[in-house]
Amino acid sequence: MRVQCVRFVAGSQTIVSASEDKTIAVWEWEKSDSLITVLEGHDDCVRSIAVSSAGDRLFSGSQDRTLRFWDLTARLQTEEFVQSSAIWTVAISADDMKLAIGLENGAVKVLDIWTGETVFEDTEAYIKPVYSVEFSPDGKRLVAGSRGKILRLWDTENWARIGSIVGEHFMVVSSFAFSRNGQQVVSGGAEGTVRLWDVVPAQSDCNSSNGPVLSRD
Repeated sequence: MRVQCVRFVAGSQTIVSASEDKTIAVWEWEKSDSLITVLEGHDDCVRSIAVSSAGDRLFSGSQDRTLRFWDLTARLQTEEFVQSSAIWTVAISADDMKLAIGLENGAVKVLDIWTGETVFEDTEAYIKPVYSVEFSPDGKRLVAGSRGKILRLWDTENWARIGSIVGEHFMVVSSFAFSRNGQQVVSGGAEGTVRLWDVVPAQSDCNSSNGPVLSRD
């Protein structure tokens, strides 16, 4: 059984993990018999999970094409939303208002966390799948990375695309993270490189022609 994703639950001694066996496990890490419960409902591999900052809600995306909302206090599923393709990655904004997902078919979607309604969708020509999505710490930007060696960045206030970073990685963009101030993104590629990018909105030209601020091959 391969574990796909793990998360801490804020304000508790709890960890949640998503697995290939279609389940989400809830653990209390200080106990020797640490497994609290197993959340079941997905029909295929659970690829990604996100937890609200209050630690009371969990969101899961699966190969079965469903996005599911869970009440962690009651340990029950509360909502289910079927998508057009398998879900590879899930991320929650810092204000717990928006949920971003990256799909196997190359789409990026953002949903209202309370209604499940789609507030933004970009289906433009990613080389599928989208491996990762992430909000900046202040929630003002969203970045997505795909198999096509592409990072794309949006302004979450109007969903305008700020820029794209194309071709600086020679293989899959497998990981990335925002700096604390949200002004830089660091990206890691499957070819073994780590690159740092300026993504300040005022410099909304974070395209590959400008090159990375820092690069380690």
